[in-house]
Amino acid sequence: MRLEVAEEDRGRVIGRSGKTAMAIRTLVGAVARARAALSPSRSRNSGERPCCRMNWSSWVRSCAPSGFAAS
Repeated sequence: MRLEVAEEDRGRVIGRSGKTAMAIRTLVGAVARARAALSPSRSRNSGERPCCRMNWSSWVRSCAPSGFAAS
């Protein structure tokens, strides 16, 4: 799985001491594992590379815990 972040949002994604980046890695990894578990017909050798593109601002509006805000 791959996460692409706009240049101007990279500092926000990395976060203090990299905590936000680590949390996102955990979420992306969980999604990848769930996708693999739900799609047994997809072969690892199929040459496909699933990609997750996330817009940081829309994620904050839709998924972030209450009290969390992007500046």
